[in-house]
Amino acid sequence: MSLKYRLQFGIGPSPYIHFFVWLMTVGMTVGLFYYRNVRYEYVGIAQARNSQIAANVNARLEDLPVELFQTVQAGDIIAVLDPVLDNENLEAEKNVLLAEIDRLAVELKATQARTLLDNQQRQASQLQAERRLNVDVEQSLLDILKIKVQLQTDLVQMKDLELEVEISKDLLEQQAVSPYELQKAITRYEIFSTKIEESRSLLSQAEKNLSQAQHRRKELMKAESIPQAMESALNVIRAAIQVQEKQIEVLAAKRKRIILKAPFDGIVNQVHHNSGEAILSGWPIVTLFADQASEIVAYIPEAEGNTFREDMPVQLFKESDPHTVVKSRVLTLGKTIELLPRRLWQSPNREQWGRPVLFEVPEDFILFSGETVSIKQL
Repeated sequence: MSLKYRLQFGIGPSPYIHFFVWLMTVGMTVGLFYYRNVRYEYVGIAQARNSQIAANVNARLEDLPVELFQTVQAGDIIAVLDPVLDNENLEAEKNVLLAEIDRLAVELKATQARTLLDNQQRQASQLQAERRLNVDVEQSLLDILKIKVQLQTDLVQMKDLELEVEISKDLLEQQAVSPYELQKAITRYEIFSTKIEESRSLLSQAEKNLSQAQHRRKELMKAESIPQAMESALNVIRAAIQVQEKQIEVLAAKRKRIILKAPFDGIVNQVHHNSGEAILSGWPIVTLFADQASEIVAYIPEAEGNTFREDMPVQLFKESDPHTVVKSRVLTLGKTIELLPRRLWQSPNREQWGRPVLFEVPEDFILFSGETVSIKQL
């Protein structure tokens, strides 16, 4: 029976149709909740790099060449500032620096004169020591030469005495001389033999003295030269003067315009001040966000602290249009329990705490900062 016929004669749709439609609705609702609450166990928030561009001095915002939601590139000019200086304090600061430089200059001259005098005295002392060592070396050489001459002479005489002893022995056997003559020859030989041993001992000591004197002279020649010693003493003060000169340069730089540039590619998310306004040091001028989220943070309850581990594969589902499902991985796990962002609380009146977990954002997975992402373990 056609639907037109049933309606013409007042016959309504079959109750089975109502039941079937209701059953389908319930099934789809249950399926949706199951899909959201069972298949995707966690919800994360995309985060993008952001930075507040602020002044580091009190200044007037001379120019603001960017607008809200404008795309900028790294190095683009964000703001131009004209420093507002306290001229009275600036002049006093400059005078203090100049006075310190003058003091250091006077100290430098005094130290230079004192160092020169000390070095002259040390030079004289060093020269005297060098002369003394030269004398010691030459004296040792003379002593060695003298001992060698005496030793060679004694060796010759000892050779003669040795021959005399042999001759005396032969003559005694022939009864040409008395035993007394032989004994005198032997005694003279022994005396020269002892004298030669003493000379050899003196020669060894003289050679040792020569070696020590030559070593001391060599070490003295290695000593710090006079110009090097002076430079070492003066460089400390010169370095202090250079520091003060740098401070003067810093003071002069305070008068120059300050140009603030974008530290990375991104979008101007907030404009806090306009051109012409006075800006105090530390006040943000604009807030810059990267145009693409770089990470996703989710929170796991304390009781599920071991649910994730680093490099664990996961699946991400973006609920906003276009719906996208991609694979990702765990980057790192936080070491603290933190209060969840309010938008992730199950009840607006009940605080929730959890352990933060960072997930990687795959390439070509376009996410805005603050966008929610469903997460499922694989």
